[in-house]
Parts: sequence; structure tokens; C-alpha cells
Amino acid sequence: MKEYPILFRPVMVQAILAGRKSQTRRVVTAHNSIMSPRGERSKLCWDGSEVREIGWNHPTEKCPAPLPYVDGFPGGVQYLHVPYNWAEDGTVYRIYPRWNVGDHLWVKENLFTSRKDSLITLEITAILAQRLQDITEDEARAEGVESQDWFWRDYELRPGSRFNTARKSFISLWQSINGKKHPWETNPWVWVYEFRLV
Repeated sequence: MKEYPILFRPVMVQAILAGRKSQTRRVVTAHNSIMSPRGERSKLCWDGSEVREIGWNHPTEKCPAPLPYVDGFPGGVQYLHVPYNWAEDGTVYRIYPRWNVGDHLWVKENLFTSRKDSLITLEITAILAQRLQDITEDEARAEGVESQDWFWRDYELRPGSRFNTARKSFISLWQSINGKKHPWETNPWVWVYEFRLV
């Protein structure tokens, strides 16, 4: 088990403490992932579509094909439905999350919170890779979005705005936090971390 810091906005810290939040999504980057040293570290692909530049997620070119999973299962070629990068010879490498199930995350409410000042520790219980827009209604609820009088909160704080689904509320939450670098429309790959309070 290892410990890592994780930054949450105060409204999400409140959701954790209230028992509403048990998942978080983080865009796949070179900083939170393990990539083959032989692979191209500045770009990644998924599902054989377009290449994305890590950190900006702007389409730049087509992914190399075919897409065999190099450490795949014996007895046949596996095709990737997870983030990957590749080497100059076209070999494809799966990208793995840097954190593991069982690792502990200590919560930072701001950039200056130290380990000794953190009052919340989370244990990772599951990890998966997912395209952002694949989030379901139940997963959006697990992200901690707040319901208000039979409707769901608008985190972009538009006057009079509210939503009839948790998923739409999550989209507004995502845009309020990540909209400048990783807008919803770009549908980036994300690591989905499920956790429990310890």
C-alpha cells in the first residue's frame, strides 16, 4: 500500500463526508499513468480513432493500426479498448494507472494542504479506464452530485438552472473543474477510481 495526495474542491469534500461521493474521474496523463519507456510518451490513442496529445487532448492524426495488445492473453490477438501509446516500429503498449487498488489517498482541499493537515483518507477499491462520456446515471450519482428538490444541481452556477438527471449535473461539475483543459466535448479517456473512506 502506498499513499498519494489527491485534490478535491471543498464541495466534493463535503460530498465525501456526506457519503454521496465514492468515485472520481481523472484524465489520463503522463503524470498519473505508467507508460512503456519505448512508447511515444507525448501522445496516446484509444479505440483506434484519433491521436490525442497528452495534456491538451486535441486530435492531431490517426492512430496506428492494427492495434494488437502486446502483453495480451495467450491464444490470440487482443485489441485495445483502453488508452495506449506506441513505439516507432508500430508496437502498441497499454497504459496503466499509477495508483493501485488498496493504495490510500489523502485529501487536499487546496494546493497548500499538507499530509499532517489532511483529515480525510480514502482507500482505492477499484480502478477502470473509461471514456468520459460513457458515465452512467448511477456513476454520476457516485461522483457525489447533489440533488435539490427533485432536481440536480448546476455546478456552473447559471441563474435558475437545474437538471433532471444526475448525469447532466455531473457534466456541469466536470465543466466547472476541467472545462478549460479537458472539455466534455473532447471525451477524453479517464481513470475511474472507486474508493471508500477509512
